[in-house]
Amino acid sequence: MRLRRWKRNLAYHGIRLLRQRQGSHRISLGAVLGLLPCWYPTFGIGLALSLGLIRLFRGNAVSGMLAASVGTFLWPILFYANYLTGQLSRELFARPAEPELAELLSEPAADISYEETADSLGALSGIGVDFLIGSVLNSIVVSAAMYGVLRILWTRYRLSLLKHVRARAAGAIAVMAGS
Repeated sequence: MRLRRWKRNLAYHGIRLLRQRQGSHRISLGAVLGLLPCWYPTFGIGLALSLGLIRLFRGNAVSGMLAASVGTFLWPILFYANYLTGQLSRELFARPAEPELAELLSEPAADISYEETADSLGALSGIGVDFLIGSVLNSIVVSAAMYGVLRILWTRYRLSLLKHVRARAAGAIAVMAGS
């Protein structure tokens, strides 16, 4: 029952989006700005942040809300992608350690009791840096690609999709009138 309502609601907003006569720039910008906060941990204010960005940059609210809704369900995947991208970029651009420094690090240190704690904290800070680098890179790259793809798709296929939806709706009305 709920799934049917969600599907109907999604179809309603999709048709509403197709009927809007705003340009492809505003539609694409709204979708990009709606998804943008989903790359970052916003601690519950992501939807409000999306709406604020959409209003600030004059994007389309319907496309932004659809993208924010999709991003709400995809955030675990997006966060994992942030970590992987950050880790990969840090490994690609990391400089090898100086030989003298490597020798110093390989020598055993005196008995220090906080060695495991320091290693753990160092690993955690590396994860945080990986996540931060990945979230910035992913949000920039995906936003630029998404904007371009949506703008092209919107200009090419909006009218044909709208005709398809209207024909399908007319067929459903004819079936209902016949019974």
